[in-house]
Amino acid sequence: MLPQTKGKQLKIVISGVYHWSAYHGGNELYLHYLARELARLGHDVTYLTAMAEAGIESEYPIRTIPVSWLLGKPLPSLAWNRFLSDLQPDVFHASGSGLPIMLAGILPKRFVRVLTFQAPTNPPWYFKLPAWLELQLMRSFDQVITTTEYNQRYLKRMFPGLQIDFIPMMLSDQFIALAEKNSRARQFNSKQSDKVQLLFVGQLDQHHYYKGLPVLLQAMEQLPDKYHLWVVGDGDKREMYQQMAAELGLANRVKFWGFVNGDEKVNLYQKADVFVLPSTSSSEGFGLVLIEAMAAGTAAVTTTAVGSAEWLGREKVAWLCPPNQVAALVTAIKQAAEAKPSHLRQAAAFAARFSSQAMAEKTAARYFELLS
Repeated sequence: MLPQTKGKQLKIVISGVYHWSAYHGGNELYLHYLARELARLGHDVTYLTAMAEAGIESEYPIRTIPVSWLLGKPLPSLAWNRFLSDLQPDVFHASGSGLPIMLAGILPKRFVRVLTFQAPTNPPWYFKLPAWLELQLMRSFDQVITTTEYNQRYLKRMFPGLQIDFIPMMLSDQFIALAEKNSRARQFNSKQSDKVQLLFVGQLDQHHYYKGLPVLLQAMEQLPDKYHLWVVGDGDKREMYQQMAAELGLANRVKFWGFVNGDEKVNLYQKADVFVLPSTSSSEGFGLVLIEAMAAGTAAVTTTAVGSAEWLGREKVAWLCPPNQVAALVTAIKQAAEAKPSHLRQAAAFAARFSSQAMAEKTAARYFELLS
């Protein structure tokens, strides 16, 4: 039987294929903030990963153990298993598809095994079987955490005997401060020109095919010339998207910024009139960028394919439209561009709920319950 540990410092391993320093994805940001906040709560946290920037400074130690790859996917690693066996943590908490999930199937039972499930992967046909096997390995975990109610219901239908809880994702401290400020503001800045500035933030690579940027570019073709678009993000598909924008005659209305972080990223959110996340698949588990936009006082548009869409619609904090529907996306963008200050304040107040400390405290509470 596992020991009673409530009230003591836990030894925790947080695990993802990438660390946020090496790959700036939403899952990696989630793990980074979870590890940071758990360390701030006084727990002994180690981040186990296959790829991290060399010499990166962090509030928790990062253990990088390279692995072999096949068709762009990491393979199970005995070196990871040996590391965990030697460390003897109380909790192994994984997030993201691939290696961490496969590793859980061979971990000793004395570790509490927790998985954060972000979204279904919806892979191409040649990865269907590995994806199905990976999904079945969820049974190896003592606890599964989802970041949306939609995915919690999805997994409960599939695995009725599995312990599945819903704990929302989080914003950085910088965005939380913005959200609290904007939720109290009496009015937002009025437009400085007739131009309507749209913003898209996301990875521009083959793994994030579901972000829907091609649909947004097609919508831009149908929107009046006063609508302009900033695309923030980088990846192996950036040149293809730039070529598509040029072929649609949008070269003067679409600007590709590349990867942007820190104050510059916050400034872009604040200067934009409408943030658009036109996701085409349920692989978009939560869409944290939508909450970042709300925190910055910017109207948000997304599709019903996003895992958080039902929640956002119920709270009336975002404009929703069906995925892959260009005309519907155009209509939603036009409506959001006319957002009233009261709506933006309501959305900012909603965003202010997403503190990383609250997320870590709820997660740690689940650890203690499992260890008890």
